[in-house]
Amino acid sequence: MIILIPAFEPDRKLITLVAGLRAADRRLTVLVVDDGSGPDFAPVFAAARSAGATVIGYPRNRGKGQALKTGFDYVARHHPDRGVVCADSDGQHAISDILRSRSERSKSLCPDESCCRRPPADLAAQWGGQAWPAARANTHLLAALPPGAFPGVDETEVYQFLQAHAAR
Repeated sequence: MIILIPAFEPDRKLITLVAGLRAADRRLTVLVVDDGSGPDFAPVFAAARSAGATVIGYPRNRGKGQALKTGFDYVARHHPDRGVVCADSDGQHAISDILRSRSERSKSLCPDESCCRRPPADLAAQWGGQAWPAARANTHLLAALPPGAFPGVDETEVYQFLQAHAAR
């Protein structure tokens, strides 16, 4: 799991967040994107790096959206098979909430596999292989979904949408 944290002119809360995440689960990769904070904030990013984060960034502020896109691009290149959860650098997200988000999105909780985890056979036969409901496209929409089977991506709804909008 990757925890992606965009940061512009962060304070010590970023360091506390990184240290807390790494203490909670050493397997986490914490990726901090410096959104052009400038040299005055270099000590904060150095401390985040020392606390266990990977820190990347660029010299001029480009906005939170660009920082997230930069982070997603980095993950796609270096960790393509790992899911992403986003958190803010100001400590507004509790570590327990970040970790719960990670675990809640890792598997479907539906007890009946036939009801929502598999599309009806006729829709699957028509659209399977022509449409790929998957998290990769959704990460560009800032969705935090894990690799594998995606409970947030409903194949039935995607296939029904395609069916309703197919050129006839």
